[in-house]
Amino acid sequence: MKKIMLKLAPILLTVLCLCACAQKLGKIEGNESAIMLKKDGKWQSLMVKELSNEAASIDTEELKSFINKETEDFNAGGSDVSLAELKYESPYIKILFEYSSFAKLSEYVKYSNDGTVRFSSAELFTVDEFENSEYAGKVDLSSVKKSAKKVLILSGTGVFFSETPILSAAYIGEADTAVEEHKLTVVAHEGQNGDDVKTIIVLK
Repeated sequence: MKKIMLKLAPILLTVLCLCACAQKLGKIEGNESAIMLKKDGKWQSLMVKELSNEAASIDTEELKSFINKETEDFNAGGSDVSLAELKYESPYIKILFEYSSFAKLSEYVKYSNDGTVRFSSAELFTVDEFENSEYAGKVDLSSVKKSAKKVLILSGTGVFFSETPILSAAYIGEADTAVEEHKLTVVAHEGQNGDDVKTIIVLK
């Protein structure tokens, strides 16, 4: 039995690691506000607020009730926006929303006066659609074309996550980008209007 368990240990460890990674990618995590495009085309936004010591006794259940009422009023019988998770991890309150589309994300951000989302628009293309779009030639797809499935054009600045890996990114406008496997950070240069920055994100 011990020999069998020893042989199975590496396999079990690999499976556990894969499960952990899948779980982590299922939603945005961290201590900064961000948005995320999921594999199924839905979007998430994570609102993170740092609280003072005086606010440490925040009633999370009361806040959940307030947000659920707000989303119900916004949806008007539909289900385009929902509260996915709310938790307090001192000193941060973290509120995770899920949306049926980026259009609904944008609408709800305005409706709820959420100033943490600074991305104003999102256009999603297949690779063929992108190569026939006005953005063709702005980024070289030759090195990633075999792996690329989608190309996302994001207007604005902030932190973006993708549930599928980010293969490459380029931007139009004066900004800096930092790219990780599933995370992109866009920071506009001083004096640059964030809405004028467009980031071309090639997705696997």
